[in-house]
Amino acid sequence: YVKCWGISFEDAEDAIKYSIVRGAVPEPLRVAHLIASGMKTGES
Repeated sequence: YVKCWGISFEDAEDAIKYSIVRGAVPEPLRVAHLIASGMKTGES
């Protein structure tokens, strides 16, 4: 799911595809999940 604001859907789709390093999850989302998981478990 993606919501575009100030950018075309095609450009947003390209940005997401370019940010996927490995697997199917974009890198910014993967890092956000790692940080949130660490905060939840109390790890630094």
